[in-house]
Amino acid sequence: MDWQKLLLAAGGAAGLAAVLYYLLRDDPEGEKALLEDRLAEAASETKRRSGELSKGEVLEILQEISGMQQVMKENMRKLTKEMAEKELSFDELYERTEKAQPTDPLEKRGLTGEDLDRVLQSSSSDPEVMTAVSKIMGSPEPSGGEVVLTARAKEVSVQMIVDIHTFMLEELQQFVREFADIQDKSKYDMKTVGILSQAVLDSKVAKKYNLVSEDMEGAVMSNKGSLVQDMKFMQTHMEIQQVMSGFLGAAM
Repeated sequence: MDWQKLLLAAGGAAGLAAVLYYLLRDDPEGEKALLEDRLAEAASETKRRSGELSKGEVLEILQEISGMQQVMKENMRKLTKEMAEKELSFDELYERTEKAQPTDPLEKRGLTGEDLDRVLQSSSSDPEVMTAVSKIMGSPEPSGGEVVLTARAKEVSVQMIVDIHTFMLEELQQFVREFADIQDKSKYDMKTVGILSQAVLDSKVAKKYNLVSEDMEGAVMSNKGSLVQDMKFMQTHMEIQQVMSGFLGAAM
């Protein structure tokens, strides 16, 4: 699985990314699995850059990844808004999603996720490098620790978040079924399809519930304690993970 999928989960579009990520980050095993997924991309046959990366280069790459999150978040916000406002074909959505993805900091250096994995493992005792990694893994919480809620976020109850989560599971299952019906899937990059699937879900949430990214993020953060105690929410949360993992894993 390509490490960029983590960027979507950590800083991508609205509903699904926000809900999944904010819960997952409180699960050390889940967070560890996500990090390992990002770093464990299969080795390619293409020529790699020889030699070790310097600490400065590693920090530069991590900084670019962090910046990529912000660019991706803004691009996906615009795409989600457009998708909620008008009907687009799958190919039109795919093309827009491709254009929304920033330049890959690793690819432009001729590196792979495995290269980054190797370097980060050797730098695991360096606090500056690990702080940079944590910044990528971390949520966009205010430095003061207080969650700033929009007026709409204050109206969102725990039950509404649970209902939205159930709605997203149903829509994700529908997306997977529709993609399965496409005859020629080889022309699609599954990393892009994965990003597209979440953008589709977010646009549907925006259209049905009148919620944008900031609303959903704030609502989830302010109700996080109750959500992790809600059996229905956690069960649906796990089902969404399983469907998405099975969809992308089977197709990659």
